[in-house]
Amino acid sequence: MIDLNAENVEHAKKALAGIKGGAEKALSRSLNKAVKGIRTDAVRSAREEYVAKAKDIRSTIRISRSKPNALRASAVSRGKRISLYNFKVSKQNVKQKRPVRVQVKNTGGAMKPLAHAFVRTMNGSQTGVFERVGKRRLPIKKLTGPAAPTMIGSETVRIAIEENALRRFEKELDHQIIYLMEGGR
Repeated sequence: MIDLNAENVEHAKKALAGIKGGAEKALSRSLNKAVKGIRTDAVRSAREEYVAKAKDIRSTIRISRSKPNALRASAVSRGKRISLYNFKVSKQNVKQKRPVRVQVKNTGGAMKPLAHAFVRTMNGSQTGVFERVGKRRLPIKKLTGPAAPTMIGSETVRIAIEENALRRFEKELDHQIIYLMEGGR
């Protein structure tokens, strides 16, 4: 989370005192750049810890941008659990009696076998890892991994995101101050 502390606000106000609305413009632009970078950092950091596709994580993140009259920006991740098929899956081999194996985290360990699971395409479109609920043929349930917000919210990922966001905000604020002082719009 990026906090607009008094030090950053005062720095922008002092430097851009002669430019009408300059401090607000610089702060707003810097927040927007930092929030856009949060999405990039979230995807990158989550993929370092989890074996997930970038599009599955990125598609859950919504960005609201800042305006000079409302200095608020956010990047919020909302989404359902991701199908286990979207992680690393090796299909079962019935002839060799090998079960389906999956890997959700990049822990460096071997893929975990799922004894009673199978990979199928249901209704011509929904491919996934399924498991029977009882001894009968039906019903079956689709197996899922963690949700993207859970992956992004893990402690190691969250810390990396916050550090990069603050660094990006401060660097962009200095850049915007210089740009506006040199006559930029």
